[in-house]
Amino acid sequence: MDAIIAQRETVEDAMPGATADRPLRISAALWQAVAEQVRAGVPEEICGLLGGVGRQVLMVFPAENVAPDRASRYEVDPQALIDALHELEAWGSELVAIYPVADELAERFA
Repeated sequence: MDAIIAQRETVEDAMPGATADRPLRISAALWQAVAEQVRAGVPEEICGLLGGVGRQVLMVFPAENVAPDRASRYEVDPQALIDALHELEAWGSELVAIYPVADELAERFA
């Protein structure tokens, strides 16, 4: 699996002491990668994984939606999840979030 990594961000660049009640931090380049995936996936729901440390996103793993009804549901490809977790471990990072984007939210990425 190919992760999208912005400017070789490292664990040391992450926000120390970040907590779950603080919003995620994601670079413009990584946000753009998610936006491109959304635009390419409409009208189906798309999904992927965000990796990093604390609330700092360092990697985006676009994943295939394997749900039987991709127009209204999402299910991350299990192998993509396993591959992402292995890559995150190799980078010393963790799974920060799993993201779904439904068709009705896709306009926000236009």
